Amino acid sequence: MSGLDLSKIERFYFGFNRAGFAFSATAWLDNISIGDAANNLARMDAIPGKEYFKNTGAKEILLTHITNASSVTIDSVPSLIENVAVSPINNGMAKLTFNIKQDATGKESIPLTLNGAAGYSPNHYTFDLYVEDN
Repeated sequence: MSGLDLSKIERFYFGFNRAGFAFSATAWLDNISIGDAANNLARMDAIPGKEYFKNTGAKEILLTHITNASSVTIDSVPSLIENVAVSPINNGMAKLTFNIKQDATGKESIPLTLNGAAGYSPNHYTFDLYVEDN
């Protein structure tokens, strides 16, 4: 945003569980940068862990609220899934599609990178994938 005067910011508030505040929790914040050290990052909604049964074929995960990103890529070749593809970003959404490998079971972390649009740095996301025996 051009013309925004960040020097007038006096404090930050962090809201957790916006739907209700009747809980007790601990929050850890990692890698907060303020001022010249702060990067403008590509962003999207976090991806919750996914659970599937073995030999269940093709799957699709909708990636939502993607902003300031030119594309989404998978960072490494997973061992539990194959034919992995990410669609182009359209209206802040993309689709991650894949097939569960035949007879594969286990747990694996799937790393994704949001490649930043012009003026934005890449951002990294990871979600856990569980493939259970039938």
